[in-house]
Amino acid sequence: MNSTKRAALFLTTCFALFPSMAYANIIWPGLIVTNCYWSWLPIISLGFIFEAAILRWRLVPSAKKALLISLAANAFSSTIGIFALFLGTFSLATVEYKITGRETVFGGYGGTIGVMFAGTTFFEVLVTRVIWKYPLKRTFPAFALGNLLSYGVVVIDLFFLGGPRQYY
Repeated sequence: MNSTKRAALFLTTCFALFPSMAYANIIWPGLIVTNCYWSWLPIISLGFIFEAAILRWRLVPSAKKALLISLAANAFSSTIGIFALFLGTFSLATVEYKITGRETVFGGYGGTIGVMFAGTTFFEVLVTRVIWKYPLKRTFPAFALGNLLSYGVVVIDLFFLGGPRQYY
């Protein structure tokens, strides 16, 4: 492995395992979400169950395989997604701030959740297509619907039940 690949792997691991190191003296919902990653585990687990059920209904003939696919896809998307979430939403918020002079859509929870939804759906479809070779026209709708339910749980918790809690 060359030094560029080692550096990329190191940075990805740091951002995935220590998302609070991404703080840059700003208040921004993407940092709140990445910093509370482990405290959202019960909420994420409920969304994971919804997603596995959708995969079982729309894509996979067995419940075991649906759970395996959902677990693998979510593990990949959450590990890479923390890094992509930070870069994606921070970039969009920065551009928006430069244009409008204030934080609006992407500086708030709505933009963060939208970027997270699009990113995780993309990564989960990618993993499923690479490993299990399911066609795009079957995998994308299944993961989009599963993530819609998963993020619905997060939105309900965030806006109606008190938001991310500190379980540690």
